Amino acid sequence: WKETVDEVIGQLGLELSQEWREVIMDDSFAAVAMGGEGSAKSFHAGVLLVCHIFYDPLVAEDAKLYWIVGQDYEDAQKEFKYAFDFLEKLDYVEKKSMPGDKASQWWLETKGGQRIETISAYDPTKIAREDPQGVIGAEFTRMSREAFDRCMGRISRRMSKYSWGFFSGSYESSL
Repeated sequence: WKETVDEVIGQLGLELSQEWREVIMDDSFAAVAMGGEGSAKSFHAGVLLVCHIFYDPLVAEDAKLYWIVGQDYEDAQKEFKYAFDFLEKLDYVEKKSMPGDKASQWWLETKGGQRIETISAYDPTKIAREDPQGVIGAEFTRMSREAFDRCMGRISRRMSKYSWGFFSGSYESSL
């Protein structure tokens, strides 16, 4: 994991603070990053997701689907945009759909065959049916407990022992 992270960060030309480097290098099943407004949580969630796009296929054959879940589609779009920009810089985007409105689902497919989708937690029952390799919980502090529990259920280790979740949010908007 650490070698892949170093390689991706190097290719992107990024310099991470020691604190964020520790968060991204942590290979826990699920992590929560809390911080104040403007603390670069969305940026680093995008970095983490892109690192997983390159690492996960090395350890999990079925590493094809990734979700960015927000209370609504708008909450998920910032993390998606960072991941898209990084993947675009690495020339790894095959196709995408990013409608101009804030109420639509965005998705992209990579040249490696992975798919990243934004998911709205407005109706938690929609967080179902599929088992993504990884879930980014965008502004997860605005989600209901049911939506969070469903996200955790989607990445339970029953489908892939390498599935993961990264949830970030601000205390100011915490439910």
